[in-house]
Amino acid sequence: MHFDHMDYASLRMIPKDVPIIAPEGAARYLGRKVDHDVAEMRVGETIRIGGVEIHAAPSLHHSGFYWPMWFPKSVLSYMFVGSQTVFFVGDTALFEDLRYLGRDFEIDAAMLPVWGCGPYLRGDHMTPSQAAEAVNLLSPRTAIPIHWGTVHPVGPMWKNMAFLEQPPHTFARAAAVSAPMTEVRVLSPGDSTLITPITEDTYLRALGLEKLGTESVPV
Repeated sequence: MHFDHMDYASLRMIPKDVPIIAPEGAARYLGRKVDHDVAEMRVGETIRIGGVEIHAAPSLHHSGFYWPMWFPKSVLSYMFVGSQTVFFVGDTALFEDLRYLGRDFEIDAAMLPVWGCGPYLRGDHMTPSQAAEAVNLLSPRTAIPIHWGTVHPVGPMWKNMAFLEQPPHTFARAAAVSAPMTEVRVLSPGDSTLITPITEDTYLRALGLEKLGTESVPV
C-alpha cells in the first residue's frame, strides 16, 4: 500500500472484473478510488483464483515517516502456485526467513527488488548483493531483478545516473557467485520472458549433466 506500488490511475487501467489482492485493511481505502473487488490477505493466508493459489508471504519493509497513520501497516510478498510457482517479492530488506519459503516451495521464478527509489537506497530495501543472497536462500530456477531505474531525478547536480541501469547487472554478477544454479534474466521495461516447465533434460543440464542413453554423464 505504499504509493509507489498503489497508483490509483494505473489500477483503474486494469479490467474491473480482475480482483485486486492487497494487505489486510486496504479495501477501505482502495474502495474509494477503484471499482474492483479487493481481496485482503494476511501472512499465511491463501486464496484461489482460477487454477492459481496465492499465498501471502512476509516482507521486511516498514512504512516510514511518510506513511499516513490510518493506512494499513502490513506489507506482503506473494507466492503464486499453479502449473509453475512464481514468487513476487515486492519491497523488502534481506531477512533469514526467506530460507523457509525456499524450502517449502519449489520456485520456478522469483522476482526480486534490487534497488530503492530513484538514486536512493535506504530503509528496508535490498542492495544488488543482498538480493543475490536472497536468491541463495530461495533457490529459484530463475531470478528476475525488479524495482530499479524507477525515478529519473531532475537537476544539474545529477551527472552520474548509473543507478538507473547498473543495479540489475550488478545483481546478476553477484548471483552468479552466490547462487550459480539459478538463471538470472535481466528484463528492461516492456520486455517479457517465458519460464518453461522443468523437464528431466533441463534438470540434468542444470546439474551439469547430460542424458546419454540410460546414463547421465558430466557435460
